Amino acid sequence: MVGGTLYTSTSLSQVAAIDAVTGVTKWVFNPKVYQNGLAYPANFGWVHRGVAYWRSGEDERVIILTAFAYMIALDAKTGIPVGSFGKNGWVDLAQGLRRPVDREYYTMTSPPVIVRDVIVVGSSVHDWWAHHPSPPGDVRGFDVRSGQQLWTFNTIPQAGEPGVETMARGRTAVTRTSGRR
Repeated sequence: MVGGTLYTSTSLSQVAAIDAVTGVTKWVFNPKVYQNGLAYPANFGWVHRGVAYWRSGEDERVIILTAFAYMIALDAKTGIPVGSFGKNGWVDLAQGLRRPVDREYYTMTSPPVIVRDVIVVGSSVHDWWAHHPSPPGDVRGFDVRSGQQLWTFNTIPQAGEPGVETMARGRTAVTRTSGRR
């Protein structure tokens, strides 16, 4: 709740602004994620845990991550996507990763965290044994004004990063015990 307005989301990635005193709905934004052609999001369900709020002067935004891996910046006063953010208010979070991902295995269930002017985004990956490679579960930072990706923290170290040598040993051991080469 910010300034007497409660911002909330639904499991279908819809967002609403509600007057906290009267209970009157100020606006609703529906990204219609259920129309994307997939039966359900990764990890077996429609799970959504909230939105994030950011303000700088008169610029107020509500940020939502959708079930099918999109980040949307909404004007907190109107619920309209912010045109200067990403592509008409939307950023495709399945892009900008170190390898292509299938939306059936990659989703967002938790709200982002905004630190100063950076939106920090995690993910939820369906790391199913029959689907290799699994999507990376990396943590990324995006500019809150433009939606531009600023950085990536690889949750599994990559070549040249500290700790990669321990991961290589772990993958080899798993590969041997599973019988895969």
